[in-house]
Formats: sequence, C-alpha cells, structure tokens
Amino acid sequence: MKHLWNAEELSLYWAISFDESAKLSTINRNNRLGFILQLKYYKYHGSFPSSASDIGSVPIQYICDQLDFESNLLIDYDFKGRTARRHREEILDILGIRKFNPQDKIDFLSWLNNDVFSHGIIVKEAAVHSKEWLRKRKIDLPHEREFEREVASAYSEFEAKLFEQFFNDLNDFTKESILYCLNESEDEGISFNMLKADPGRIGLETVLSEIEKLKYINDCDLPYEKLKPLHPKIVHRLYQRISSESTWEVKRHPTHIAITLLSVFLAERRKQIIDSLVELLILIVGRLSKRAEKKVVNAFVKDIKKVHGKNTLLMRIAEAALEFPEDAVRNVVYPIANKQKL
Repeated sequence: MKHLWNAEELSLYWAISFDESAKLSTINRNNRLGFILQLKYYKYHGSFPSSASDIGSVPIQYICDQLDFESNLLIDYDFKGRTARRHREEILDILGIRKFNPQDKIDFLSWLNNDVFSHGIIVKEAAVHSKEWLRKRKIDLPHEREFEREVASAYSEFEAKLFEQFFNDLNDFTKESILYCLNESEDEGISFNMLKADPGRIGLETVLSEIEKLKYINDCDLPYEKLKPLHPKIVHRLYQRISSESTWEVKRHPTHIAITLLSVFLAERRKQIIDSLVELLILIVGRLSKRAEKKVVNAFVKDIKKVHGKNTLLMRIAEAALEFPEDAVRNVVYPIANKQKL
C-alpha cells in the first residue's frame, strides 16, 4: 500500500471522471463509496483491495471530499461480501477486463520461460513483471496466492528443464570426470573441497596446487559453448548455490542436477583459478625482481668499497675529462682499470 500521496498524484489517480460519476448515479448511495474505491484501486494496482486498509486513509478521504460523503459510510461496506463481488464484476466489464482462461495460462507460462526466467529474473521479481503483462492484455489477475503459486511452479519447471537439457548434452566421459571430484578420499587426488579452496601463500607449492586444479577442470572437457547462452544472473545464482553446499549435500541431489551444478561451478572456478595464477605469477616475479635488485646494489656497493683512494681517482678522471676528453680515456681510465685488475 502506498502511504504518501501528493496533490498531483491524487488528482491523477483518484479524481472521479465524468463517466465514473455517471456510473455512480446508478449505484445505491450507501454502496457508492465502496464501488468507486474498488474501481480506482483496480485502475491503479491492477487488482482489487481486500479491505479498506489496503487503500489507505488519504485516497479514501480524497474520494469522500469529492462525493461529499463521510468516510464512516465505508464501515458497512464488506469488501469480501456479495455486493462487493458483484461490483467487481461490473468494474471488470466497464474496463473491458476478462477472466484468466486456459489459453492465457499457456501464453503466460511460455512468456515466463522465454522472456522472464531466461533473463535471470527470480520468482519475486517475476511476479511484478507478470502483473504488468496481465494488465497490458486486460486480463484479470487471479487470486494472489494462486497467482504466486503459478509463478513459483513455472520457475521450478524452467529450472528442471534447464538441468535436464544440459545434462543430456554432456557425454559420458564428462559426466564421470565431473563426479570424480565428489570422492571424499584424500588419496584419490582432486576433491570438491580442494576446488573450492582459495590459493594459499605465495610460492611454488601454491602455484602447482592451482595448476593441478586447472588441469582437472580442463580434463573434464566441459561444454563451455552450452553455458554461454545462459544469462550471467542464472550462472551466478547456480554457482552461489553449489558453492555453499558440502560434498554430502551435493551428492544428495539427483544426478542430473548435481552434474549441472558442478558444471557451472567448474566453469566459473576455471576463470577464477586462471586469474589467481596470473596474480600469483605477478607477485612472484615482483619478489624475484626486488631480490635481484637488492643483490645487484649490494654487490655494486661492495665493489666500490674495495677501490682505494676512490675520491682522488674520481677527481683526476674529472679534471682530465674536462681538459682532454680523448686522452683521459687512454691515459687515465685505462691505467686505473688495469691497476684494479692487478
């Protein structure tokens, strides 16, 4: 329910039009307030209110002011009673709204699968989009709980088809290879827990461990082209789902669901492992560069300290270089270099 309304919104959505006023003249005076509130509420929300509290005090008072009614007239109007139901039928007829029929259900489910769930939209968001879909087609919204069940059921069917189709596209070798990581014996090589683990300390052992994970995933021969059409939101949701599960929980899934979830997991982990290997190598190279630089500087300083009378030698080189550049090299630099060698 919307609590805050400004004057412009009230005028736009709750002002009684001439046609609506004419229709009210045919309604029993005691029921006019309930009728017009249901009509205006449906125009705004696409559904009927279950009680006056759904509408809110501000719109009710705004309508009462236009009709010159007291709001206490609404006390005797039962929104779930027979009169209110008859008013709803009249309102739907006035607005040209029809009931949700079997063909509408087929079209609705097809739209959910192809245009909503395939774009990574979850059930709660899909319900909002669905109301707009029904409104555009002038179809009356089914009962709220029934409608929510329909949307949730449609999503379950969408996900079931996704798992089944992906599983059927895999070859037997890939299926066996994927399930291999669920072996909990530490002597059996790679495991699901190992694949989930983040890289350890910077070093050769960590690099080799990450390479082992990457090799296992590459050997599974995953059909990456089958994962590309999936919306990133779907991939992320499936990855988050299996990443939070233990090996035991993954094993409890039906085989086709476990393998599909593991395929998504391994494909995403492959990207992450490659990124981590690049970062590890950059860090290792950085460390080696710093060590090499430090070693070179230390050796250079050590060699300079071995030169006796270096200040005098540098002064002689500078004076000679300024006066006789060519002779300086032949008569000063060469002899000093030879002397140092001796």
